[in-house]
Amino acid sequence: MSGSKESKDILKQLIEEIKKRDDITLKEFIEKVRHKIREMGGLLTEEGAALLVAKELGIDAVKPTIKTTRLKIEDLVEGLSRVRLVCRVIDVDPPLIFKKENRELKLAKIKVADESGTISVTLWPPHVGLVENLQLELGDTIRIENARSTRFRRRLELNIDERGAIVSVPHSKEIPSLSKILGDEPKILEFTIISIKEPIQVETRWGIRPVSCIEGVTDNERIRVVLWGRKANWVKYVKVGDLVRIRALLNTRKEFSIGGRKFIEYSTGSTTSVRRIGETSIETTRTELTVDEIEVDRLGFSVNIRGVLSALLIDKGFRAVLCGTNNLVEIAMVHSSARLDVLKNSNRVCKVDLMISNLEPVPETRSLFESTLWSKCIPASESDIFKNPDNVDSLDQVIVGRPFRVRARVEHVDVTLNYYCNYCGNAIGSAAHRCFDEKVLSITPVVTMGIVLDDGEMRVKGVSSDITLLESLSSVSIRDVLDFFMKGEGIEPVLKYQLDLSVGKEYTFLCRSFNIKTTTLNGEMVIIRNEQGEVSGS
Repeated sequence: MSGSKESKDILKQLIEEIKKRDDITLKEFIEKVRHKIREMGGLLTEEGAALLVAKELGIDAVKPTIKTTRLKIEDLVEGLSRVRLVCRVIDVDPPLIFKKENRELKLAKIKVADESGTISVTLWPPHVGLVENLQLELGDTIRIENARSTRFRRRLELNIDERGAIVSVPHSKEIPSLSKILGDEPKILEFTIISIKEPIQVETRWGIRPVSCIEGVTDNERIRVVLWGRKANWVKYVKVGDLVRIRALLNTRKEFSIGGRKFIEYSTGSTTSVRRIGETSIETTRTELTVDEIEVDRLGFSVNIRGVLSALLIDKGFRAVLCGTNNLVEIAMVHSSARLDVLKNSNRVCKVDLMISNLEPVPETRSLFESTLWSKCIPASESDIFKNPDNVDSLDQVIVGRPFRVRARVEHVDVTLNYYCNYCGNAIGSAAHRCFDEKVLSITPVVTMGIVLDDGEMRVKGVSSDITLLESLSSVSIRDVLDFFMKGEGIEPVLKYQLDLSVGKEYTFLCRSFNIKTTTLNGEMVIIRNEQGEVSGS
């Protein structure tokens, strides 16, 4: 065995290690090295082959920088340079940007595989551009040249800088198929991007994780891809109008149809790539609609709805009711951040115009929309849906969309009362709530009343979230409600008893009737409010 001084030093160290072993002789070691060189087609240097044999024998004492031209992944050891590897891309992460010594650096990480194993590869400039420009995707077969093997956080990886190269190998039969490597067939999505949701931080059972979203269209589908973890940053490298291809092991979270349009939502795992395959001009569509402008058959995946907050329905979840002139819509506020925004305006029911953003349609339920992780509730202006009411003598004179004042007997009344934490937005049953361990107790009571009115000839069922109406009908003040909560006592039996006393009595109410917009049924809802702080009755 011969070579340079550096090679001889490496071999000398290995020979010393071999001499300490009882399970192999020096002659057997040299023969194994020669066999390894023949096995690799003569592409290994003597010191490279010797190190690989040493690795197989469990000898890790030598930390060299050796030169080789092509290996399998299972043969790699720390300290190699000029690595030449043919492999298949099985994962692509968006680029990372960080600062070092007042310089901004950018890198990208991909994962590759061959028949022997997998390994992470860090791409440095100029190769980051392959990922940044969305030119690399799952399934691509590439040849890596002049890479260096290092260890990062105890894991072996390859690094490619300006001295290395990545070359496409279109028709390689050496590497197993992507589905064989992954054990599953990745899904392929091609669509035009129409909306992008920027990354936000979300608390999950796995801790705080970033999440973003891409929404797009095909000829007959509306598609949403929710990107979690490192994949969330893909949205920084795409734009509205891009025609993209996503290859990934995706989970289908939702699939439904509304108005003949198919909606599908996917979420990504750890195996994902995004590739730009073209650009298209897309027709600009309005995403902010008033309640009266909603056309159920023309809904997209995301919409912003504006209307007057007219009621809060808490019998099944938490639903905000927004109304326009003639119509109203129920919105399920399933995410705590959006629910908190609505709670901040709960004392202004029937008096504030709200815009709730980034809502998605919900099929076959009474609620037409529900919130998403990106939903926000923003007060737009003051409003009053009971301004200039008509004075009617009977309920059959009611015109949909017109406020009216009517005197009627209470036929039936029920109430649902919940308390919501002003920090997390969740319903709570007592003051012994985790948010109050280190913070001042802060809650919002929310009420939903169902009231049946009877004028002697016709009955109408209405709803109200007006706290002052509850106070007037039950003679129980909001202060009483809060006192009972602080004492850990339920006030619902007291409310029921007091409200039962109002049954059979006549009062004057402010009301307004609306058409309900849903995907499943047609109907009307009557919103009822107290008049000037008091209900006039007898």
